[in-house]
Amino acid sequence: MRGEPLPAADPPPIGGPVLVAQRWREVVLVHWAVDPGAVTPLLPAGTWPDTLDGQAHVGIVAFGIPGTYAFGRAPVGSAYEVNVRVYCVDEEGRHSTVFLRMDVSRPDMVLLARMLASLPYTWSKISFLNAGGTDSGSRSDFGYRCRPRLARGAPFADLVVEPGPAIEAPTALEQFVTARWYLHQGHPLGTYRLPVAHRRWPLHRARPVKIDDSPVRRTGLTPLDPSPLSVLWSPGVDAEFGPPRFCKAP
Repeated sequence: MRGEPLPAADPPPIGGPVLVAQRWREVVLVHWAVDPGAVTPLLPAGTWPDTLDGQAHVGIVAFGIPGTYAFGRAPVGSAYEVNVRVYCVDEEGRHSTVFLRMDVSRPDMVLLARMLASLPYTWSKISFLNAGGTDSGSRSDFGYRCRPRLARGAPFADLVVEPGPAIEAPTALEQFVTARWYLHQGHPLGTYRLPVAHRRWPLHRARPVKIDDSPVRRTGLTPLDPSPLSVLWSPGVDAEFGPPRFCKAP
C-alpha cells in the first residue's frame, strides 16, 4: 500500500488547459471488495492497488452524459456510459482510477478513445430504466441496462436502484471511491495519468433493486462477497479533464 489512507475530498488544480469537459447525470455507483492481489496484474506499470482497511475495491458506475465538450467548449454530443473500475496509487501518492472496461452508446467515442488514449471502450446498447416518480413526486426505481453490440449472445448487465436520502457526511469508503482526481492508463508509449476535477459528489445511499456483477466477473475479478459494500446514487456533477502526462518508468 502506498499514499495516504484516503484521497483528498477536493481536487487539486488540473495543471493546464481543459481538454475535455463532460456533464455526468443520474449516476449509479456500486462497489464490492476484492483481493488486492487479484487487482495488481490488471494495473498499468508504476501503480499499485489502493486499499482501505486492507481491501481493494471494484466498482460499476453507470451514468448519462448529456454533454461532452472538446477543449471545454466545442460540443461533441450526448451518450450513456457503464464502466468497470478499480483504484490505484502511484509513486507520488496520487489516488487514481483505472478503467478495466468502458461501455458507451456511441461508436465514434469508442474509436476516438481507443485511438487517442488507449482506453478500453466498447460500443454497447445502453438503456436508461426509470419506473417513474411516486404520487408524492419522489424518485422511484431507476438505473441502466447494458449489452455489447458486437458480442453475439452477450448477457445484459442491469443496475437498478432506489435512491434514498442525501448523505450529509460521507463515510471513509464513500470518500475513497468517489474522491478520485486522476485516471492512470497503460499506453504503447508508457503509463500516463490524466487529471480530472469536479465539485464533491452530491451523494445518496441507495437500495439495490437489481444489481448484476457479471461485468466485474468478465474482467477476471471475483468480489469477496456477492453483496455490494456500497450502493450510491448521485444527480451528477460537471467534470473537466486536463492534459495527460506520462509517468516515469518504475
